[in-house]
Amino acid sequence: MGKHSLTFIVLFLVNLFALNGQGPMVPENSGQQMYKDAIAQSKQLIQYGFDSPELYGKLANSYFFVSDYSQAADWYHKYDQHPESQLDWEFMIRFATSLKKLGRAEEANVLFDRFKAEHRLMEDDLAKSVDYLQIVSENAVRYTVADAGINSDAPEFNGFYTDEWYYYASAKKGGRKHTKDPVAGTRTMDIYKMPVAVRGRPAGRPIKLNNEINSDQHESSWVIAPQGKEAYFTRASIDPNANRPYHLKIFMAELDPQSGEWGNVTEVALNAPLHSNAYPTLSPDGTQLYFASDRPGGFGQMDLYMAERDADGQWTKIKNLGPKINTSEREAFPFISAKKELYFASDGHHGFGGYDVYYVDLTDEKELLLNVGMPVNSPSDDFAFSVDTESQKGLFTSNRNGNEDLFVHTETITIRDYLRQEVKGFVSNQFTGVPMKGVDVLVYDKENELVASTTTDEYGNYDMSFNLRGGYTLKLEQDGMALADYTVSSRHEAYVANFDIPAQNGMDGFGETDRLAEVSLPEGVDLEQLFFGEVNSSLDDKSKEALIKVGKMLKEHPGLVINVGSTGNSVEKGSYEEWVLEKRGKKIQEFLEAQGVDGNRLSFVKKDIIPCEGADCPEQPGQDIRNVFLEFEDEEEDPE
Repeated sequence: MGKHSLTFIVLFLVNLFALNGQGPMVPENSGQQMYKDAIAQSKQLIQYGFDSPELYGKLANSYFFVSDYSQAADWYHKYDQHPESQLDWEFMIRFATSLKKLGRAEEANVLFDRFKAEHRLMEDDLAKSVDYLQIVSENAVRYTVADAGINSDAPEFNGFYTDEWYYYASAKKGGRKHTKDPVAGTRTMDIYKMPVAVRGRPAGRPIKLNNEINSDQHESSWVIAPQGKEAYFTRASIDPNANRPYHLKIFMAELDPQSGEWGNVTEVALNAPLHSNAYPTLSPDGTQLYFASDRPGGFGQMDLYMAERDADGQWTKIKNLGPKINTSEREAFPFISAKKELYFASDGHHGFGGYDVYYVDLTDEKELLLNVGMPVNSPSDDFAFSVDTESQKGLFTSNRNGNEDLFVHTETITIRDYLRQEVKGFVSNQFTGVPMKGVDVLVYDKENELVASTTTDEYGNYDMSFNLRGGYTLKLEQDGMALADYTVSSRHEAYVANFDIPAQNGMDGFGETDRLAEVSLPEGVDLEQLFFGEVNSSLDDKSKEALIKVGKMLKEHPGLVINVGSTGNSVEKGSYEEWVLEKRGKKIQEFLEAQGVDGNRLSFVKKDIIPCEGADCPEQPGQDIRNVFLEFEDEEEDPE
């Protein structure tokens, strides 16, 4: 990273935020050519006889960042085997990712388990870390990233935009030319705005906000409240003689409806004289203010907090966001989306390098914490992320090019969509084939915590979606009795799980009429053709739904009788296929009798085996062309 520009970020991180460089193992610039140059230089040194873990590590990382995973895995292995090396978290992540990219997932898992054992890490410590390994390897296609077109030779960061304007902080020339930081000796930061172009990119010339907003101190992290009448920002006062020369506070400005200018700047009451508060962001309804602070009682050097607005408009009831979000290190730059999703930067959660951007859905009770992955995050410092959920575009800051620059990102797949899983299926009595209504279907995660639940409908169907990062277990229960369970080992966007519940599980009487759906016969249901699974006598779901309606119709019309018959395509009489047809016809009888239809009203008939033609053929692949038909007759009345 550019050491000269680090000074600007340090002041906004209250001296605590010295953004950690990657040391001698990682080139300071992530450009492809620099990594290629580093590869050439490192290999030349090795040819000259130099041997050190730092050299192997630098070579492995350089190959990794140019996506040569084969060479990266080889050099990570050599680094790992060097007697003076120590495999830290970031190296393990990159080594494991390289192995997975090469199809060597089992080796990656062994490496991960060894790392856990060597560092005595518990599962709780890794709950968030495993998310990152998954996101980095599988989720890199969710974003496209480009230079924001705003950047100069000075730092630019903390971007925020509305429909009309991009707002950001910069120490570039053209601000207060003669105002310098007396500690760092560099220009102070100002807040600028630029018009938003048609495609969501900045256009035109930057405009510095007025002198009531931009003082002779540092200003940054501008955010406008949802109602559009208030704005909040961070101002750093500077005292070169103090032990901690920078003191950050949150200020509020009001919009003058006449002039359209921001003014009437006041200090927010939650500020403290001895501790810093910075980087404000607001909830979608404007009633909650999120910010970073080093106030006492936190979990680390800088934590995230939330304050609520009382009836007098004051920010009170300050609450630490807790250990799921805050670590023993530094959390900063929060942003709340319109969907109440929290994005923030941290160097305490296991990441890919420096500060990474993380995500938490505040509407989800589980509050799964996820690293947003590449290309937003990189081996450098990435922070100050914002997003417009409607356009799925936003800004973030990174020093991946050696200076703090603004980047535009476009989200091609939202994190909620990425996390969302769907499972559906059908539950029936194994003996009768009758759909089971009112069965509780429960989803448990790997920690055996309940994630979602639903109940089967009148046709035995269930369908639900939920947010979960990995596999899960389905458990079926009814009236407190466990019926079945099934484990789905990995994440699926859509999964189908059907269950046939054995009678010995306590469901012997489930075919009684009081357990069956009372439904009317809908239009468009073809009762003359019922299909089965291929080469078996199990009714398919559509046919079961149709037969439930047939049973209801028979009970409503006592004079109606039904012939249950079967037909097929050119099979010999006395053959196995003919036996299957007969079994299928009887399955229809059993199914209807299980609904309470008098067996005397049903008769089994068998027609000549005929070819499958036209409408008689199955509608979907995988359905057997042998089928069963129904014929209805009016029962003759007895003569008087």
